[in-house]
Amino acid sequence: MKIAGIITEYNPFHNGHAYQIEKVRQETGSDYVVIVMSGDFVQRGEPAVLDKYVRAHMALENGADLVLELPVAFACAGAEYFARGGVSILNSLGCIDTLCFGTEQECLSDFEQVASLLSREPVDFQQLLLSYLKKGMGYPAARSAALSDYLHTDVSFLRLPNNILALEYLCALKRFQSPIAPHAIQRVGSGYHSPDLTGHFSSATAIRNTLLHKCARISEDSSVTWQKMLHCRNICLLPPGFFFRLMPKTTVP
Repeated sequence: MKIAGIITEYNPFHNGHAYQIEKVRQETGSDYVVIVMSGDFVQRGEPAVLDKYVRAHMALENGADLVLELPVAFACAGAEYFARGGVSILNSLGCIDTLCFGTEQECLSDFEQVASLLSREPVDFQQLLLSYLKKGMGYPAARSAALSDYLHTDVSFLRLPNNILALEYLCALKRFQSPIAPHAIQRVGSGYHSPDLTGHFSSATAIRNTLLHKCARISEDSSVTWQKMLHCRNICLLPPGFFFRLMPKTTVP
């Protein structure tokens, strides 16, 4: 029996997430998929667009077998601690074979070299990093510059959001000396921060913006219902009626 794990926000759960779960099963041969998901608050302490119970149900209806909550201290933290919290939970279960995550490219060899360095942080690398920080650079830019100099290679691929998290997952696995194997699923569809709904795979950013825009219309126009607001082809909808047992059928108070 094989079990895969995914660490995520699902804010909200959409077609790209369903695709990822399907690809995880195909590529790893996993019998079960365990999700570690942020609760009602996500990055930077923002509230999720749908509560954790609705999002967990969406995941379970679309291929997940178990959803566990990532504590808010990790869910609202930066990429490093978000990854550490999720990996810690999966590692403590003692049954996860593979940690799967999205990247902009399938090959993990570039990430492995950087993760090996960051997981041990030799003194000469720390001094190089400190020299860039003293120049007034922010930590992400300083670390990127130090990595490029130390490894004598281009690490610009780490600027992409999915790749940033992928690196932190690998670092966390190494720090915990975890037996869990990493597995990359190449991202498809719109870019991570793309603001527009496009095709079958739109970004979570675009979907959130669309929902919030329609939510604003509800407060202005009583003819715009929750049913209409939640009709978005890029969201994996639950069985008919599920949302509307939780939400007002016509207007928001």
